[in-house]
Amino acid sequence: GGCSPRVGPGAGERAETQRRRAAETARSLNPDRDARMDQSAFHQELFSLSAVRRAWFHVEESDGCAGIDGVSIPRFAGRLDAELLRLQTELLTDTYCPLPLLRFFITKNNGDQRPLNVAAVRDRVAQRAVIAYLEPVLETEFENCSFAYRRGRSVHQALAQIEFLRDSGFTWVVEADIA
Repeated sequence: GGCSPRVGPGAGERAETQRRRAAETARSLNPDRDARMDQSAFHQELFSLSAVRRAWFHVEESDGCAGIDGVSIPRFAGRLDAELLRLQTELLTDTYCPLPLLRFFITKNNGDQRPLNVAAVRDRVAQRAVIAYLEPVLETEFENCSFAYRRGRSVHQALAQIEFLRDSGFTWVVEADIA
């Protein structure tokens, strides 16, 4: 299934490419387990009802605001079983399509505006289910010098590492992103 046009041209193809890459990455990093699984079995494990429920508990703990659909965490919780079952069904039948992000601006201490983008609660649950599956697999592949988007790592730790290396005589800093 594809996404509706509301998420922009090419979004369905991008989402499918991302799903395929995530599955390929997980299989390549854990060949003994994932080589035996076809895509359907992989999705069954990734989006089992228990996995989606665990993801919900993580999202619930974060106590974030509602996304563009206006559904708050308490409202989602009020229909929890139905919402999780609907989300799981959409994920397993390839009919899931994330909603656009809710964007608003907050004022920083220096007076500048900083944009914030908030995903809908249901999309955060889906994201968390994927993270729970891939994070332990990918964490073993990351370099010790990598700090971005990793649990237990912070900007402050990255800066401390840079200062340590500078004080140790290193004079070059290279920042790179791989797209």
